[in-house]
Amino acid sequence: FDGLNFRLLLWRMGGELISENGKWASGLGGKHYHILLNEKVRDYHLYTGNGTEEDTGYLDYDMHNQFVDCYVQFGIIGLLLLVAMLGYLVVQGLHYNADILLFITLLFAATFLTESVLETQSGILLFTIIISGEWIQFHQKGLEGAI
Repeated sequence: FDGLNFRLLLWRMGGELISENGKWASGLGGKHYHILLNEKVRDYHLYTGNGTEEDTGYLDYDMHNQFVDCYVQFGIIGLLLLVAMLGYLVVQGLHYNADILLFITLLFAATFLTESVLETQSGILLFTIIISGEWIQFHQKGLEGAI
């Protein structure tokens, strides 16, 4: 597989899982979707490793798209919450001329198209640190202006 074809296949399998289970509103639930996705990988006769713990093939992969991952895990409700949070940050960045907030939010949103950044602990920490740092900086500027 090249990167695009593999991602398209994963997204297709995720969509099939949602359709087959009728879970478009609430999703398949956190990391539990991996069990069903692994069954799909086997149904598609994809490589499942050589039987060792080090080589699991395509088993336990995430969707390689944060938006699709969120939809499969948490349904349309979770996807709308993610998009709303990103939208809120963009609006706040535009309203308060917070260029760093705007740039970082758009960078993350673009990265979310090709990777499940928030599915790893380091991604969540990075996202939280950057956004909370900008939030603290924003409030400090507001306090200085009030004094």
